[in-house]
Amino acid sequence: MAGVTLVALTFSAVLAVATAEERVASRLKARAPAIKKFSGYLVMLVGVWMLALAIFADWFAKVFTV
Repeated sequence: MAGVTLVALTFSAVLAVATAEERVASRLKARAPAIKKFSGYLVMLVGVWMLALAIFADWFAKVFTV
């Protein structure tokens, strides 16, 4: 009896995880354009910050002493 219960619990857990994974994947697919757009803006912002650090390196060295 314990073996049947263990198999049933394991099967239920696997089924729950698979269902949850499908829901998460479908939500991510629906939001993919917004995520890509946000990621693009974030990458551009980091690039501008890196350019500013490179161009004004002396000034940043004075302001942010280590």
